[in-house]
Amino acid sequence: MLGVYVVTTSTGTRAFSQSAPSRRSSTRSLEREYQAYLQFEIEEYKNSISRGALLRIADEAARAMADQPQIALTELVLGDEVDRLIAKRLKLQSFRTWKQRALKRAEALRKPEHWGLTADAPVVRAVPAVELAAVTHVLVAGGGERQHGPALFLAAQGFAVTTLDTDYDAVERVMHAAEAHGLDENVRGFVGLLEQWSPDVRFQAVVCAADAVLDIESGERGRVLDALQRATVEGGVHLFESAESGEREDAAEALQASYAGWSVAVESRGGSRLLFARKGVAA
Repeated sequence: MLGVYVVTTSTGTRAFSQSAPSRRSSTRSLEREYQAYLQFEIEEYKNSISRGALLRIADEAARAMADQPQIALTELVLGDEVDRLIAKRLKLQSFRTWKQRALKRAEALRKPEHWGLTADAPVVRAVPAVELAAVTHVLVAGGGERQHGPALFLAAQGFAVTTLDTDYDAVERVMHAAEAHGLDENVRGFVGLLEQWSPDVRFQAVVCAADAVLDIESGERGRVLDALQRATVEGGVHLFESAESGEREDAAEALQASYAGWSVAVESRGGSRLLFARKGVAA
């Protein structure tokens, strides 16, 4: 199941759901994931064989259970035995083997290189600054496909990622990528303008293309930034990126003025201008 989509129309913003993702570790145990893996493989096999072949497996299951004393042969029990026989026939992995491989895959997904990022990428450097906070939500806004890597990297770390963009195809692709990597429970997608969207959770980090904010009319821009700042937990971070060349080469400096009271650093990296801001912690 893909995440949430919010579509901006002429009458405003329409939401199909307001549910927010949460850490995979708290909502979906490895045991449940293993059972989902077994169920998927077994159902795929059932759909690939004829009805006659499936009935023969059911007959085999009934005979096997008839030899076992004190078992009531209900439809549910018979179904479980059919699944057990199919799993045995397919030589599906034991939980121990599956768990080892799942943990290995998860470790690979946590590496920035898997998502086309370098070890010193801004979003990678931001993770240690926010990973110990109690709230786990992160917003990734604007930038189209350039933000896919950061969004999926953060989801792989266990953060609940909200991704927002005006490009429907870009949001759909990141959601499909999340699903393909087993991260769909950690990502939800919104389609729309930043100024027509309102935070519904507290964020540990906001990773945003500078254009997504600077394209907003100046009078409205302050309200949007204020809403994002208020929705950010103490110690949380905001990252903005813009091209060093072009009409907005001073975009980071322009945004810096809106972060009074935050710890702010502006730097150049790989043809981009970056603003890194951290919200202060009350004494």
